[in-house]
Amino acid sequence: MIWALLALYLFGSSGTVEFTTAFEHAKPFIKTEIKDKARQAELITIVEQATQETKHQAKAGEKIVQKLLDISERHDAKTADFLAGIEKLRADSEAYQDRMIRHRFELKAKMSREEWSTAFPEKQSSMEPAAVQTDK
Repeated sequence: MIWALLALYLFGSSGTVEFTTAFEHAKPFIKTEIKDKARQAELITIVEQATQETKHQAKAGEKIVQKLLDISERHDAKTADFLAGIEKLRADSEAYQDRMIRHRFELKAKMSREEWSTAFPEKQSSMEPAAVQTDK
């Protein structure tokens, strides 16, 4: 059972992959399409801060997971021994998501609607029908 809980927290979505992918996708767009160098530098700084936070979150998560794995190897380990680590992992993931959302809004506030939609194109769900154009 503990392995199932550990797997849930390890592989559950903390958002790191989604956030990292989105910000890294925007970086080349910012470098090539934003002509104002001051604004470009400002936007790149936000992206790089988000990337650094993602790296920090991954390292912190690895440490917590290692502690949980060490606890799991102890024969005398109790459920309570795991709870502090699991709660820390959850709280860190939540705080990370909040910081990344703030970076996203900060970036969005500094980009035009057209720039934003080009840098972050909306994904169409495979469950949604494709848009159909009708002639009027």
